[in-house]
Amino acid sequence: MSSTLGVLQLLDGLPNHLKLVWDAAHDALAGDHPAVTLELGADRLGIVNLKNVHYTRTDGTWRTQFVEAEDGLSDWPAVFAAMRQVNYNGPVCLTGQYSDPATPVEERLRKDLHFAVTSAAQHPSRE
Repeated sequence: MSSTLGVLQLLDGLPNHLKLVWDAAHDALAGDHPAVTLELGADRLGIVNLKNVHYTRTDGTWRTQFVEAEDGLSDWPAVFAAMRQVNYNGPVCLTGQYSDPATPVEERLRKDLHFAVTSAAQHPSRE
């Protein structure tokens, strides 16, 4: 499915133990905003995948390239604000999916983890 709304439509009518895997990069590729899609999927939300992506023009065609947190279309601070808005406290996954193998995944994950922690801290809890 190319969007959160498509997955929710697929889940409609299925048992509640089947959950939504919400993905920050794919949400951005679909042109959606986490404040909308996380709210719509809150009742079925099982896990949030944090990764990022942008388009690169290669050989005359546009291709997706999975990149570090700060470099893509997805706004991670907005993701954390939306998670807080819907009171999501479930699992969050740093997927470690990157298109360019030039930099070790571990190095990128360290940067992404730092950015995720910083992004989450930008939106203090209402508790």
